[in-house]
Amino acid sequence: MEKHQAISNGKLIPSHLNKVFHISTNGKIPSFEPRVPGSVKENEDASIPRICVGEDIKTCIKSFQHFDNIFDGYSQYCESLGLFVEFFVYQFNCTPDRPAYYPDPSLLPEVFDTNELWLLDDFDAEIVGRLIVTLDETGDKRIYRVKFVEIEKK
Repeated sequence: MEKHQAISNGKLIPSHLNKVFHISTNGKIPSFEPRVPGSVKENEDASIPRICVGEDIKTCIKSFQHFDNIFDGYSQYCESLGLFVEFFVYQFNCTPDRPAYYPDPSLLPEVFDTNELWLLDDFDAEIVGRLIVTLDETGDKRIYRVKFVEIEKK
């Protein structure tokens, strides 16, 4: 499905946000171009290339599909060895001509839970911070501790 076809069918609603964010464990991405995610969930659209973003960092964490699995194999050692996972926070500046879109629930059934937005255009990458995520695991309980470290602009 083409970008303009999806918009004309009423499947994507432009947001008025000026800035949106994306998190990745890869801190060396020079630019982003829309693509269909490699891990599309059941009932999620697999035809519209996009960059998945959030209006804030909390939304990005909530939408990150593999967040609960990032410590598999390591979680029992996190506290004693100080293991952590580092995410890089990318910021994208949107304009009325290049907005972030709210996907219709027919495209992303969990959109009201995740508040995920989609970018349908290419964007240059700008890292604005890092997230340091550690895990405390006690019994059946997993507690993630997230620290945001802002990157100073030169």
